[in-house]
Amino acid sequence: MDVSINIIADKNPTQILAASIAILMRHGKNELAKYLTAEMINLADSFQPPIAIDARLMLSKIMENQDMIHDAQQYVYEAGRIAEFYGQHYWIEKVKNRYLELSTIVTPLKKFENYYKTELEKSRLLLRNGQVEKALQGWRLMLNIVQESEQPPLMIKIVLEMS
Repeated sequence: MDVSINIIADKNPTQILAASIAILMRHGKNELAKYLTAEMINLADSFQPPIAIDARLMLSKIMENQDMIHDAQQYVYEAGRIAEFYGQHYWIEKVKNRYLELSTIVTPLKKFENYYKTELEKSRLLLRNGQVEKALQGWRLMLNIVQESEQPPLMIKIVLEMS
């Protein structure tokens, strides 16, 4: 049994590590998954550039499946830098396609930004109609939501709009 694992690992060990990371994350073993992710990147970087690029693209898929879009985008960015540096045109195209896939995902932050814009317009309308207290109530609600989601740029935006 050990022999078959070694044969598979010799072909593309990063795929085995990627599968292991996905399983660990699915079972809530995030610390172990982070450690394995670092090991996977170190291993992939010791091979040819295509393996380093592919490893990061695999990690971006794993992160996307865990709704960790920012981390997924970071891995795609790293893959793109490696592909550009080594002039790997095939991989540059794969990275661009992966980037486009990620950019179409509606994240909770994007959903909140849409909600924020709608609520902001409602509050402005309330202010124009002289209903200051209701407008402030809406802004306070948005601020509370943003504080809970820990999105400082949006919080600053809301505070500026309120002033």
